[in-house]
Amino acid sequence: INPAEFDAQLNFSLYKKAKNHFSGLEIDFVDLNKSIIENLHIYQPINLMGTFTSLNNEARFISVADGQLTYHDDSSSAFKNSPQKISNPVSYEKLFMFTTMNNSLPGIPIIYYGEEYGQPGADGPDSKRDMKFQRELTILESHLKKRVSKLNLLRNQYPALSIGDFLVLRESKNYTVWLKSYYNEKIIIIYNLQNQIIDLNIPLPFEAFKLTSLLDDEIILLDNPKMANLIIPLYQFLIYLHKMQSLGHHYP
Repeated sequence: INPAEFDAQLNFSLYKKAKNHFSGLEIDFVDLNKSIIENLHIYQPINLMGTFTSLNNEARFISVADGQLTYHDDSSSAFKNSPQKISNPVSYEKLFMFTTMNNSLPGIPIIYYGEEYGQPGADGPDSKRDMKFQRELTILESHLKKRVSKLNLLRNQYPALSIGDFLVLRESKNYTVWLKSYYNEKIIIIYNLQNQIIDLNIPLPFEAFKLTSLLDDEIILLDNPKMANLIIPLYQFLIYLHKMQSLGHHYP
């Protein structure tokens, strides 16, 4: 089949960079941000490229993030010692952050069945285990599924996530802050991919007196309208909305 005949393809370049980053194999937000900007330049700010967190012929992301195997393990040995129950709750946060990246960028987020709750598995047939439904889920699996559902609703509600301009406000190896902008809609996205709480001063390219969390509706009041000071828990993703007032028109 001629690739030119497709309206969309899978965004493999972004997936390969992000899976190693969010799993903890090669953490580097500076490098990831550079790849995202290059990806946007290639595919443009509005595109139909599919983004995803796992493939049916590779190990499940959460099993790699949990340290039970790597993406380079031999298929036969990985199948014999296939991953079982996820041992570290942080692994669910890593999968959630990977999912939020896909939901915060252009393209079409694709959920390979089971990724919404953290399905474990090695590559090949082991990545295609029977799907679990609500009554079978653990507390951590159910919590992840609930937050992924929330992300899907947010992407549908706020166009800044899917087609907004992308700007890096702060970055280091273990954390980053993004701004997604669409007209008066400003969304600040924060990742902390490390076992350490951080205190961040975030410069704002607009004036804001409050920010509203899109995950739990918490309101943050700002002392400085051009700077947000936020405490970011370890291995956490935060997302805040600032809706700028429209100037409007006045008629005599």
